Amino acid sequence: MAIRWLSIDDEALARKGLAMALSLYPDFECIKQYSDVEDLLNDLPIKIDVLFVDIEMPSLSGFELLNVWPEPIPLVVFVTAYDQYAVQAFENQALDYLVKPIKQNRLGQVVERIRGNLQQQKQATSSELLLQTINNLKQQIHSNEAEICIKTDDGYFQVKVIEVLYLEAAGDHVCLHFANSHLITRDTLKNFLARLNEYRFCQIHKSFMVNLSHVKQFAKLRFGDYELVLSNDIKLRLSRNYKSVISQLT
Repeated sequence: MAIRWLSIDDEALARKGLAMALSLYPDFECIKQYSDVEDLLNDLPIKIDVLFVDIEMPSLSGFELLNVWPEPIPLVVFVTAYDQYAVQAFENQALDYLVKPIKQNRLGQVVERIRGNLQQQKQATSSELLLQTINNLKQQIHSNEAEICIKTDDGYFQVKVIEVLYLEAAGDHVCLHFANSHLITRDTLKNFLARLNEYRFCQIHKSFMVNLSHVKQFAKLRFGDYELVLSNDIKLRLSRNYKSVISQLT
């Protein structure tokens, strides 16, 4: 994997020297080199891994540059002719510090630190993604197995939450709609929203709640409303007052 780097230094010879030194490492890819801080800030690349930055520059110092750099800040290596800045560099969370003229063996040490740090970041990201996947799977299993008890005029019914497509309020009753049947209970949408919120049920209208797991497509209508199409091809209108629900479908 290429390690994308850029540098900022007002000295042309320093920029050329850094590029030549890093050219010995095939996995290091130079994105661009800048002589002026303003040019860099107006032309930030989408993603870089390492920033090599001079400390003393005409408009902004390297330290001041980091204060205005948008998050996330890449790995930072300060490159300067003045070693008295070393302590301040590490206080600014620099990965490392190089003194001009750059010695190849010292640069080799920095390169290894960069590689090791990026590998640790990659492993941490992979671990976070794996944990998120496991948690999502647990939540899905939990949702698929969850049941609620519904009281009707004909008695009590134990139903699987995942099988409920949507709920419709009618006076002081609520109708739970399934793929091929329904149940009517004396209750309110507000109570059901509290009971079913953790299972991806959302209110889409003052009289309707929907199971987002059963929404297979949606389309924008006039005046900010939306039309939802459920897994059984039933169409429901989502009122513009609840349009924030759409963000959970995209």
